Amino acid sequence: MPAAPVKAISADSHVYEPPNTWVDNIDPKFKAIAPRMVRQGDHDILTTEGMEPRQVGAQAVAGKDPRDFKRSARHEDGRKGGWEPQARLVDMDTDGVEAEVLYPTLAFHMFRIPDLAYRIACLDAYNRWMAGLCSASPQRLWGLGLMTIHDAKVAVRQLHDIAKLGLKGACITAMAPEEKPFGDADYEPIWAAAEDAGIPLSLHVFTESSAKVESADFIVRYSVVPARIQQSLTTFISFGILEKFPKLKLVSVEVDIGWIPTYLQRIDHAFDRHRFWTGAGQRLKMKPSEYFHRQCFATFMEDRAGVLMRNEAGIKNILWSSDYPHADSTWPHSQEVIARQFAGVPDGDKRRIVRDNVRELYGVA
Repeated sequence: MPAAPVKAISADSHVYEPPNTWVDNIDPKFKAIAPRMVRQGDHDILTTEGMEPRQVGAQAVAGKDPRDFKRSARHEDGRKGGWEPQARLVDMDTDGVEAEVLYPTLAFHMFRIPDLAYRIACLDAYNRWMAGLCSASPQRLWGLGLMTIHDAKVAVRQLHDIAKLGLKGACITAMAPEEKPFGDADYEPIWAAAEDAGIPLSLHVFTESSAKVESADFIVRYSVVPARIQQSLTTFISFGILEKFPKLKLVSVEVDIGWIPTYLQRIDHAFDRHRFWTGAGQRLKMKPSEYFHRQCFATFMEDRAGVLMRNEAGIKNILWSSDYPHADSTWPHSQEVIARQFAGVPDGDKRRIVRDNVRELYGVA
């Protein structure tokens, strides 16, 4: 007899910000240049001061045939659950999903705004909007905020604001600027504040602060992006950040989990064989893999190999997600996808990965 479906919790879903998100929520002094959508012919673009216009397309296409995805589209052609809470809850019920951790879509673009003050205002505006959306059903909609890392004092303020707004976590850029990697001591007030507030920090795919990644072939970008997240996680581990801040939590988002066992084996090997002559990893009191298992988490949608290697990856470290309403989403077939991914897996393991781990990560009873 097939196992009964588990009421799932998605550790990585998305909103699809409506056209008035920034105009309605930004600091008044920036309202005249607030990001906004503009209709061009039969499609919409997002205009942001100091940035190239961004096409709005293939953003909220869950449930559609991939052959029907379009680079250009109108915002209203997307699934309304991206911005209307009640429509979203209906779609969640259809999918057998109890709750969702909510990430941005268009707002990730704001990480690349050149002017820091304007960037901060846009991130703050998004956070206010997200809190309002989640207030429609706080038990089921678990929003995350956005924060800069380019000014530690501002970042700490944003973390406090995120906590006050009732948001569950915060997103930072997946990679630090080349001139100041995550291991730089200037960031330490941020890690300390996140640890003190109990706010996990997410590293989501395609959130590098540099727009240079946009010029590459998409299949190339999509295929190799786990290496960017691995580089950042390894910096947090090898530079002793997780040693110094043992309650800081990091979440790798949307790069799956099958790579984790080999990655952990490799960083442990580098630590065992090369720390003596290179001087790297001198602050570590445990093996790198132990820091990962203590403080790092990773989301996936469809990764059968990763599920089969769940114990090597860390059964408490991996989190299922639907990615609704994006092009990769498992909606409206998440229960069927889960059944395939977890075929032959004990019910207790499945329940932990599909719902319990994410509840523990974000402190939801």
